[in-house]
Amino acid sequence: MGQHYSHLSAEERGAIMVGKARGESARQLGRLLGRSSQRKLDAIAREMNLRPRATLDYHCPAEMLMRALGRDDLAQAIDDALLD
Repeated sequence: MGQHYSHLSAEERGAIMVGKARGESARQLGRLLGRSSQRKLDAIAREMNLRPRATLDYHCPAEMLMRALGRDDLAQAIDDALLD
């Protein structure tokens, strides 16, 4: 995970404005700026939230969130899916 988040510079915002005016897609603009797509970021977040953690007694964050929200049925479904 070599990249870190940074705000867009004025130059990058200008490039986005020009790209939008040319009809370029968000994906094309992201590639131009060297940024990850939302799809890739969502996949990373999903993977991280489904990874068991020692600090959570080897449960995953998504399962623990469902338990905290009182959704034991969903927590159990997550746990079952991870065991398959």
